[in-house]
Amino acid sequence: MKEPGDGSGRPSGVRVLIALVVLIAACGGGEPAATGVPSTGAPTETSTMPSDLEAVIHAARADLAARLDVDPAAIEVASAGRVTWSDGSLGCPEPGKMYTQALVDGYRVVLSHDGTRYEYHAGDDGIPFLCERPSLEPKPGSSVALPESRRR
Repeated sequence: MKEPGDGSGRPSGVRVLIALVVLIAACGGGEPAATGVPSTGAPTETSTMPSDLEAVIHAARADLAARLDVDPAAIEVASAGRVTWSDGSLGCPEPGKMYTQALVDGYRVVLSHDGTRYEYHAGDDGIPFLCERPSLEPKPGSSVALPESRRR
């Protein structure tokens, strides 16, 4: 059966236009795009604690406990929060590697054990990794401090 149109069996221009508009709308949905990179280059943190932050903290704490061969309860959470990293290195670039030059949502968790601080970074997937040489220090006051009851 032929599509209505010019008689050639092709869809009419109106149908093509509607399909194109639907496709563009589907691709452009979601949250608004970021407007710029923070001037200091440091990741920015939000002041609310999303529910998935607890899972990131738990995974980071478990990883560090395994590395140090200690009980996870012996590791304190110094700070934790959602951040926007300035590029695809997630604040932990490796020499010789190239990274996307775009803002990346993610997490930063700073843990402490026996006076030593350990910084874990993650992308939006929430999978933390130990960053032994963070490229940037957090801006003063930008970390989300956890209540004392949630640090252990």
